[in-house]
Amino acid sequence: STSASQPVITSFPVIPLTTTFTPPADCSGFYEPSFTVGVVDPYTTCLPSGFVLGTTNYFSPGLICPVGYSTACHDTAGVSSITTVNCCPVRGDVSMSCGDFRNLDHTNSFWGTFFCTWYCSASTSLLMTLSSSSGVTSTVEVAYTPGMGLNAYGVRMVYESTDVSTTGASTTATQSSTSSSSGPTGGSSSGSGGTSGGTIAAAVVVPVVVLLALLGAFLWWRRRR
Repeated sequence: STSASQPVITSFPVIPLTTTFTPPADCSGFYEPSFTVGVVDPYTTCLPSGFVLGTTNYFSPGLICPVGYSTACHDTAGVSSITTVNCCPVRGDVSMSCGDFRNLDHTNSFWGTFFCTWYCSASTSLLMTLSSSSGVTSTVEVAYTPGMGLNAYGVRMVYESTDVSTTGASTTATQSSTSSSSGPTGGSSSGSGGTSGGTIAAAVVVPVVVLLALLGAFLWWRRRR
């Protein structure tokens, strides 16, 4: 760390997110809690340990988005060695982006805790789990039309370049063997490495070599006759 970045990075509590977090199976859907706002992963049990609602809370250092999340936005504003990242849910065709609620009063509105959003651009139907204040839940198909949307808390992280080259280097590499770039990785990566291409090439080349050898033997036999 440079002397300029030290005050910035040390202002964040040490809550690391350097290994892959896989949410429980029942966290994969869309929910509409009692406050009638469509939300993805509205419960803290669906989020990594140490997650805290708030506008100033980050995982530090944070290097890997949870499974089912991807990097929606990142920036190095302020100090070039410090990167802030916002991981947002991806659920099929619903890929959330960073929310912009700067015009709302974060101190008096729960909207300030949502940092991911999705706006419906074409009519579709989503299977929603509805819950009431009495705790009763039901699953129904909800029609979404353009202009409607969903929100999510998002998983926000901060890291320094030195975090990637030291604590996060081996962890990042294990997430997706097809990625060579440094920095946060999406937890949903499923890279298969370089072996599949080599296997395919071998499967094609070996039969060709065998056929050429057989053809050569046949031509030699005919010339002998």
